[in-house]
This record gives sequence, structure tokens and C-alpha cells, in this order.
Amino acid sequence: MPPQRQRGKAQAKKQRGLSLTRLKPSPPSFARTLVVSKNQTQFIST
Repeated sequence: MPPQRQRGKAQAKKQRGLSLTRLKPSPPSFARTLVVSKNQTQFIST
């Protein structure tokens, strides 16, 4: 896969995330994502 294509994919993902945050910019969702990332790191470490 050419790097240019990967860059486009990453950009699309970024845009999708931006649109998601724009749809629901509530702090609880941010806290939830933080908790999820914390749980993931714990799961990886164990």
C-alpha cells in the first residue's frame, strides 16, 4: 500500500473523529473515552 493512500486513510479517520466530537461535545463522553483507554492499558499490562 502506498504511503499516500495511508495518509488519506488517517486523514479520513481524523475527520470522522472531529465530526463525532462535533455531534456530541459533552464532557461525559470524553471521560468515558479516558476510562476506556485506562482499562485498555491495564488489560495490556496484565
